[in-house]
Amino acid sequence: MPFFSVHGFLDELPSAPRLRSGELPEKAELELVFLDLKKLEIAGIPDQEGGELEIHKLAELQTSFSYKSKSLTFSGTCERAVIGGLQVLAKHDPDHVPPRGPRLFGHRNVFNSCLLLLQELGYSLKALGHSAHADYVPSLRWQATMPDGTDLTADTPIELLGLAALHRYHEPKIPEPYWWRIEGPPLLDELVEELKTQE
Repeated sequence: MPFFSVHGFLDELPSAPRLRSGELPEKAELELVFLDLKKLEIAGIPDQEGGELEIHKLAELQTSFSYKSKSLTFSGTCERAVIGGLQVLAKHDPDHVPPRGPRLFGHRNVFNSCLLLLQELGYSLKALGHSAHADYVPSLRWQATMPDGTDLTADTPIELLGLAALHRYHEPKIPEPYWWRIEGPPLLDELVEELKTQE
């Protein structure tokens, strides 16, 4: 099926464009497709200023079209002219304030919640260290075990909960080397490099 398609921008935006939060409509892009071409003539090259397009339905299976700008003209006839696509191009709204969600950072006042969650998940917990240092929490280590022999140890309850998340993700049955690995891109290096570019 011979066809000819053109892309252009509309003078006006749709009345209710669907955009993501924080976006403003900039312009609407339209694609027209002329199907079952019977005749087509083109001269020149596209320009940024645009021109004028006329479409006329001559009969049930005959439509004529013509376009003229300073540097491009085309015209022809086809059986059908249809809209191939319509999308609203957006730009960032500088006045948009993203919603503030929950915030949390590593601190000693989060330790007990982490331990309670670990206990609820079925881990047996123990604080490790010398009894003389029991009142100095940063000197202690934390252990979570399971009846199947799982043994997780970390410097803080927050880290211990992270190890438990890896354990629950993989559910290892035997102590294979590096059972905790998740295959993927080097995200650690990528984030560090991204930080360097902000300096």
